[in-house]
Amino acid sequence: MKSELKQKKLEEKGITKGIDKCKKKRKKWFVTPSAGVKCGGQWKEKKAKRAGKFGYKKKKKNCKARAAKKVKMELGVKQKAAQAILDKKAKHERNVKRKASNNLRADKWRKERMTTREVLTPAQRKQIVHEHNNIRRSVPNAANMMEISYDMELERVAQTFVDEQARKFGGWKGHNYDMGWQYVAAGGTSKGGVGENMSSGRPSSVPGGWVNWGHSYGGRNGCSEEQAFWLYKANYWTGVTPSDGKKIPQEKCRAGKLTQDGHYTQVVFARTSKIGCGYNPLIGTVCNYVQGRGGALWKPGKKCSKCDAGYSTCNKGLCVLNPEAMKKHLIERAEKSVIHKEVAGKRQAERKAVWAAHNKAIYARCNVYDRMAGCC
Repeated sequence: MKSELKQKKLEEKGITKGIDKCKKKRKKWFVTPSAGVKCGGQWKEKKAKRAGKFGYKKKKKNCKARAAKKVKMELGVKQKAAQAILDKKAKHERNVKRKASNNLRADKWRKERMTTREVLTPAQRKQIVHEHNNIRRSVPNAANMMEISYDMELERVAQTFVDEQARKFGGWKGHNYDMGWQYVAAGGTSKGGVGENMSSGRPSSVPGGWVNWGHSYGGRNGCSEEQAFWLYKANYWTGVTPSDGKKIPQEKCRAGKLTQDGHYTQVVFARTSKIGCGYNPLIGTVCNYVQGRGGALWKPGKKCSKCDAGYSTCNKGLCVLNPEAMKKHLIERAEKSVIHKEVAGKRQAERKAVWAAHNKAIYARCNVYDRMAGCC
């Protein structure tokens, strides 16, 4: 009786014709409340039951093919992992080759091009350092301004560059963009890059020429770089308050908004701690700085209140390197680095173990389509 009633209901709804069509096409069929009979489809079991599925019979499909596909997936994951290891090794090899190439270039420059002649006298070096530090002391509210010292490796790089420019071109042709690796090749340690200032005058003219001279070019209209900086450029630098600068009468100094201040900002960059200069009559004076200018010029605050680690001594408003404090700081940093690496290694190993267990569970599990096909 129940089957007859069911058949009548199907006939009333006009569903039997749709079922016959699906049977002729040798496809599965199911009835939905809204769309009537549909042939084929990959509906999950629960969804199909909710839709009012009829006449579906489980048929065992090619379970061997499914097992092979699962094995293939596992192999694919293993191959990806192996490829990642190979890529990492290849990258390491490329880095080693690049370092070797850089070392060869540095050796060649050191042997063939680096000059050993010293043009500047000890008195000139002392004067350059003294004037730089005086200008740096004059900067208001600079809490981490370092005291500058002279560096002979920087002088060799600068002297080699000006001599090479004079020999090749007979004059100034542009800045030295290789001074970073050249400084390392000369025996220096570059942290944060190397900066450069150039003047057409003699060594006695720097750094005053970069700070106090007034020029008409570059939009300064008679203003010095220091005046132009505090009038127009201070707003663009993090930690610099324009009101901290000297009051410059507007009627005497009308610097343009596109004015140049790069020489002045390099002279007063707080993290600069070393300088070395070279001179050639055909070029002028070139000074190199470590660290080169970049980022905030200085940290605002009371003098020497925010000195970097290792610069624990204060000399008239400038942070001075304390060798013992720096040694202690480097040891602490090395210990922290070792601890950090150990913790990072443990975390990475834990993550790998979790992912391995997760993947294993996925491959071992019988999924929905396997159950529908009767493979498990």
